[in-house]
Amino acid sequence: MNFEEIQPFLRLGSILQWLVIALVFLAGFLQIAKFLLDKRVETMREEIAKAAVADYEKKISDLQLKAAERIEKRQIAIEREKDRKISEDLIPQIKGDLLKYAGSTVRLRGSSTMRMSSALSSRTSARMGSFLSPISAAICSISLPLDTP
Repeated sequence: MNFEEIQPFLRLGSILQWLVIALVFLAGFLQIAKFLLDKRVETMREEIAKAAVADYEKKISDLQLKAAERIEKRQIAIEREKDRKISEDLIPQIKGDLLKYAGSTVRLRGSSTMRMSSALSSRTSARMGSFLSPISAAICSISLPLDTP
């Protein structure tokens, strides 16, 4: 074998060695580029998540404000409602009617949809029976000290 016959193979080996070195450096640069790109993607995801959280918090605070305003409006409407007291001129008539049931407990039943409350005796005679209002939101029992004439 001649040295001149080996010479092209040596050149080819040298070229391949430099090509491998260049590819190793290229792979390193590509790995660094991928790392930087991944960091940028992670940063962008965090920014998007922060923006979404801030948007949701803003929506929640707006909804809380709207709910507070609605509650306040309803409270004002409730406060504006008239007091449902029995007028002074009806008290003697009611006392006269209730004297029939001296010592009884009176039940008042009513709801926000009813304009007047019904007053019923808890001790009624068997022939009268017991009547309970089907629409009752509030119940209160009052014992009236009635004087019998």
